[in-house]
Amino acid sequence: MHTGFTSQMQDAISGQILPAGPIQALLLDDDAYDRTRIRRYTEKTGLTIELDEAPSIKCMSEMLRDKSYDLIMVDYRLAEGTGLDALEVIRDQGRNTEAAIIMITGDEQSQTAVTAFRSGCHDFLNKGELSPVVLQTSMEGALLRSREALPTDAEISAKLEAHLERAMTNVLGGDQIQQALTQRLREAAQSSGLSLEIMNIDELESYLADDEFIFKH
Repeated sequence: MHTGFTSQMQDAISGQILPAGPIQALLLDDDAYDRTRIRRYTEKTGLTIELDEAPSIKCMSEMLRDKSYDLIMVDYRLAEGTGLDALEVIRDQGRNTEAAIIMITGDEQSQTAVTAFRSGCHDFLNKGELSPVVLQTSMEGALLRSREALPTDAEISAKLEAHLERAMTNVLGGDQIQQALTQRLREAAQSSGLSLEIMNIDELESYLADDEFIFKH
């Protein structure tokens, strides 16, 4: 889950990872509303960023020939292809092969995340989770990882697990699902002979709201 970096990572970012000047970033997204929203979030991060926008893979390809970027954000679902097609263009261009790449999507497909990481992405975000804090953390992490070796299978699994955990937290946070789960637990408690005094609805709802309950092993 994007909750911050260790002090060692922060030192690396502030020392050698972030460019001396503004971060040169490129956003590929064919949805004008989403481009505006991501630009607004980018401006609210604590980073100095010069953001260019490309509404199509063709436009992105032309921009990649003319400029070197530190960071490229790619929407997965495009009118003329997918973000994976865009990654091939980035690799073929040659000039920006070392740029940090973040794949952004509007779905929760785990296989999409796995494929994105295996294809060279340094982070994977869901549009529904975006905020200035999440975006800044992702950008900093992607810039750091772009200077390192490609992720191992274990690292890909860890990133995917974090992505799925965020998605499950969002789903289990819904009021209707919380209420249904609470009722199921009460029924299970009754059938098991547990004391109803400790199974009142307020206590359960408070307990279920804790992420540690959802993911505790």
